[in-house]
Amino acid sequence: MDSTAAPEGVDASRDAEHDAPRVERLLTARELALMLGLRPERVRGLARTGLLPHVRLGRQLRFAPTVVRAWIADGGTALPGGWRASPAPTTRETTAHSLKRPGRPRVTAVPGS
Repeated sequence: MDSTAAPEGVDASRDAEHDAPRVERLLTARELALMLGLRPERVRGLARTGLLPHVRLGRQLRFAPTVVRAWIADGGTALPGGWRASPAPTTRETTAHSLKRPGRPRVTAVPGS
């Protein structure tokens, strides 16, 4: 690899004001979800499991468009265990599941009591 080549995701052109390489704008999970036709929760879940390349900025996830395009061109990443396996549920799925409560038993009045 050429030592003068820009790292992946960095534009080799220079910012005239600061003479620093330009970094491409990173996408949010919502923006990438729109591009891929997925829900933002699914994009976050795929990133958390390591299937989708991402960058962490504190607690936030960001996605480099050129890296994601290259990942797609290479065929992406399959779920470990095959197509029936699914990544860990997202927070929303976990919350929705934990909120399901069994129905209340019906109390009926007994005639003549």
